Amino acid sequence: MKKCPQCNGSGISICVVCFGEKTNPINKNKICGFCNGYGKTKCIICMGKKMLEDDDIFAVDGKLPNYPAKLSKD
Repeated sequence: MKKCPQCNGSGISICVVCFGEKTNPINKNKICGFCNGYGKTKCIICMGKKMLEDDDIFAVDGKLPNYPAKLSKD
């Protein structure tokens, strides 16, 4: 098993709909219905399990493709 590279083993990822903004991208006066206004959701790669099987396509070389929902402090 390997730590999920998407969430760095936290099981939580930035919302793929609002990208952490917490609001509905179409109507900013409403909260995001996908994350319920939290800005984060269960990781869509590991499904919140924090780890991936060694042969999982995302764990093979420890890198994710350039995916917009990847959490980053950069």
